[in-house]
Amino acid sequence: MDSENSSDKGVRGPAPTSVTPPVDATPTSQPEADQRLERVEADIEERMSAFERSSLRWTRGMVVVTLATGIFIALQWWEIRTGSVDTHALAVAAKSQSENTAAQLPIFQTQVNTLQDAVQQMRQNERPWLSVDLNLPTAGDGKTGILSFTEDVPLIMPVKLTVTGHTAARAVVGKLFVEVVKNGSAP
Repeated sequence: MDSENSSDKGVRGPAPTSVTPPVDATPTSQPEADQRLERVEADIEERMSAFERSSLRWTRGMVVVTLATGIFIALQWWEIRTGSVDTHALAVAAKSQSENTAAQLPIFQTQVNTLQDAVQQMRQNERPWLSVDLNLPTAGDGKTGILSFTEDVPLIMPVKLTVTGHTAARAVVGKLFVEVVKNGSAP
């Protein structure tokens, strides 16, 4: 009932207090803190077993390998990015070159045709052109006469060959076939 009376009257009891350790107002000196840290680290090193030390070494090694791998991957990514720009530039240059070549093709074809015509013309000019003059006897009026043939007598007719081309004619061979046909008969 006392608790009821005290709550009815609005009087409360003493507030609970927490116990806090006293704070040392004097700061510890830095060398003292470093010494304590070194002692704690040495204590931890002494307490670690050989397996734990080995695991720690392997972990450090793996961190180094992981960092090296990350650097390698980053360099590869950078090369791929810059290489793609170079590849694009090469593709654009190849396209431009193919368009230029396609534009020059008709010009080249015209030049080839012109050269072929020039070679053909040169061959025409350089070959030994011959002109054949038949020296047929002339009639009394100055016109070309008619050859007369006599049976069982060899046919003799003077022929004059003249070289009119730029090159000398060598090994000139000519064939003449004569068939005697009676007037009104088919050859």
